[in-house]
Amino acid sequence: MKANRAASSIAAGPTNAFVSMSMVSGYVMLVMSVVLNGWRYNLESAALKVRSGSVAPVSVWAMTALEPLAGALAFFVTGWLWRKMRWSWGALDGVTVDSCIEATKKQGGLVLVAALAGSSGQWFLNTSNKLYGPEFTAFLGNLMPVLLVLTGLLSGERLRRAELLAIVTAIGGAFLFSYREGQLNWVGIGLMTLGSVLMATKKTLMKHATGIGHLPSVMTLSLVLMGAGGLVGAGLTGTIHFGTMKSIALCVAGGVAGAMIGMSLLYAGLNVVGLARGAPIDTLRPLCVLIIGLISGTALPAPLQLVGGTMVLFGSFSLAKLGTSRGKTKNAAPTPAAPVAPAGGVGGEGKLPT
Repeated sequence: MKANRAASSIAAGPTNAFVSMSMVSGYVMLVMSVVLNGWRYNLESAALKVRSGSVAPVSVWAMTALEPLAGALAFFVTGWLWRKMRWSWGALDGVTVDSCIEATKKQGGLVLVAALAGSSGQWFLNTSNKLYGPEFTAFLGNLMPVLLVLTGLLSGERLRRAELLAIVTAIGGAFLFSYREGQLNWVGIGLMTLGSVLMATKKTLMKHATGIGHLPSVMTLSLVLMGAGGLVGAGLTGTIHFGTMKSIALCVAGGVAGAMIGMSLLYAGLNVVGLARGAPIDTLRPLCVLIIGLISGTALPAPLQLVGGTMVLFGSFSLAKLGTSRGKTKNAAPTPAAPVAPAGGVGGEGKLPT
C-alpha cells in the first residue's frame, strides 16, 4: 500500500500538488526560501572558518559535495516520515529510491546537466565565500539575472531603455561593492561571474525539470548528482577532507536549510506564481544575508559597500520586474477583431451581429 501511495503521488506530478495552492501561499514559500537560502551563505562561511590544529579545515570541494548529499538524505528521511504519518503535503511522501530511479529514466539527462552546472557553479560561490565572505558572494550573486538577460542578446532580443539602465545599475553596484582599499576585486568579480553563469544555467534547467516531473524526486536526484560531482572534484584535486565535527554539522545544516528546504520552497513557489513573478523576490536574498551578518556581528559593510549593495539590489530587482512585463507582452494573445457583418448587416440593418 505504501508503494501504491508513493506511486500515486508521483503520478500526480507537480500540477496536482500545486494547483490548489493560492498565490499567497506561493509568495510565502518564496519569501521563506529567500531567508533559508540567505542563511545558507552564513552557515557556509562559518563552516569554512572552523580551524583545528590537528585537523585540516573543510575543503571547498568537500563542502560542495557534503551539502547536497545532506539535502538528499533529508529528502529520503522526510519521504519515509511522511509515509509513516500518512501526510501528503508537498507530495514529499512520494520520495523513494524507486521514484528517483523513475526520474532518472524520464529526465536523467536534463537533471545531470543541471547538476554538473550546479556543482561547478557552487564551487565558485564557495570559493568566493571562503575568500571574501558571505555578503560579497550574495550581493555579486545577483549578477545572475543580469547575465540571463544579456545572453538573450545572442538570440536577437533587444534591450529596452529601462532594462539597460537596470543592468548598468546592477553592474555598477557590483563594482562599487567590490572596491576596497583603493582597488577593485577582479578575482572576486571573476569568480562570481563564472559561478553566476553556471548557477543560472542550473536554475533554468531545474525549473523546466521540476515543472514536468515529480518535484521532490527530481530535486533529490539533482542533489545526489551534485554531491557526486563534488566528490569527483574533491578526488581529482586531492582535497577530500571534511574538517571537524563542527564544520560537518554546519555544512549539513546548510544543506538541509538551503539545498533541501530552501530550494524546494523556491521551485515550489515558482511553480505556483510563475518564474516572472517569483524571480524579483529571489533577488532579495542578499538582504537576508546582510541582516543575519549584522545581527551576528560578522558583517560590517563600509558606506561604499552599502551604496553598491543597494544598487545591486535595485538593479537586479528592477530587471526581474521588467522581465515580468516583457514576458506578459511576448506571451499575450492577440485580441481577435470584432466580426464584421456582411453588407447590409444582419436583417438588412447594417449592424454588427450580437
